[in-house]
Amino acid sequence: MTIKTYPVAQINEHCVELLRAGGVPEHDAQIIASVIIDTSLNGLDTHGLSRLPQYLLSLRKGRINPSPQIKIQRHDALAVIDGDNGMGQLIAEGEYRRTIEYSFAVLFLFLFTIFLLLYMIRLLRNLL
Repeated sequence: MTIKTYPVAQINEHCVELLRAGGVPEHDAQIIASVIIDTSLNGLDTHGLSRLPQYLLSLRKGRINPSPQIKIQRHDALAVIDGDNGMGQLIAEGEYRRTIEYSFAVLFLFLFTIFLLLYMIRLLRNLL
């Protein structure tokens, strides 16, 4: 049995075309294709390219929203995400980036607070 291989760029292009045919916007299709291809390349085929036919069927039957309006509700350190029945890869990709940005902001505030506390301790020691 001969196994045929294809360049990743060609597979990506084909995936994007199929997702676009299912109604997914170009930018979103690029993100989704990239994630499922990377997943397969990392050996997790159960969540990679092998899922593409099911995704396309679900898009065609209206089970997946091709253009979700993702909503985020923040509650202190907690965020509730309404993915509007969109593709999980798309929702996760956007929220992953937002979470990293938010985490850096919280870390900065934490470190700044520690700096201020140490400065106040030093001032109090000098006064006493």
